Amino acid sequence: MENVEYPDTLRVEIGTTEEMFEDAIATAEAYEQATAETGADAEAVVTFASVDQPRKVLTDRRIELVEDLMATPAESITELAERVDRTCSVVHEDVDVLVAAGIVEQREDGTATRLFVSYESVEVGITLRASGRSDEEETLA
Repeated sequence: MENVEYPDTLRVEIGTTEEMFEDAIATAEAYEQATAETGADAEAVVTFASVDQPRKVLTDRRIELVEDLMATPAESITELAERVDRTCSVVHEDVDVLVAAGIVEQREDGTATRLFVSYESVEVGITLRASGRSDEEETLA
């Protein structure tokens, strides 16, 4: 397994597809600059296109899995399922969703799939704006 440095915090946000693209570029550029200059970790951001998406991804049961994996990585889905007292099939489905969202990571380790969260904290933020108002109008309001 490769040794990758991760920032302490993963930020989860809501934004447009354009904002998601801009965030991805900014994150990559910040990572390159921070690593080159100071060796410091860049910020990690996961952006969803609508308020509904993080609600669907971050259910109470999935948050329980994230918190459990933040405390102790799991050597397999079976181990994680036993720790949270749930069936393997349900945990497997939830892990797949969390991996696809970029919140949980998995590494093939022989015949098992090691699961972990690389961050010490996950911050979820939602900014609500009046429909049809630009950021500039919001600042003036």
